[in-house]
Amino acid sequence: RDSKLTRLLQDSLGGNTKTVMFANIGPADYNYDETMSTLRYANRAKQIQNKPKINEDPKDAMLRDLQEQIRLLEQRLARQAELGLAPDGTPLPVAAGGEKVIIQEKVVVEGRERGGDGN
Repeated sequence: RDSKLTRLLQDSLGGNTKTVMFANIGPADYNYDETMSTLRYANRAKQIQNKPKINEDPKDAMLRDLQEQIRLLEQRLARQAELGLAPDGTPLPVAAGGEKVIIQEKVVVEGRERGGDGN
């Protein structure tokens, strides 16, 4: 529709936003055509389904995903250590006294060393 109202609301009615619209109508009979036009327009605007999403930098999203992967892998290593398994899934070697030998791995993240305990 080529109306001024449509042009003004163009960005709001189909973009990445939530929009509230108020339709002002009057009860006078001489405004009947304008009232009906306003109600039709408001009904069409109501039918528009937006799916707003958070604007996020792709690098921030990738960093968050990688941090989540690191957290999950650290949990997995901790569970394997509790079960007596090495990081590759093989049983830990047993020392002469019957004690299991603990293998510690170091993970380097952004230039910092992180021990097997997550520090």
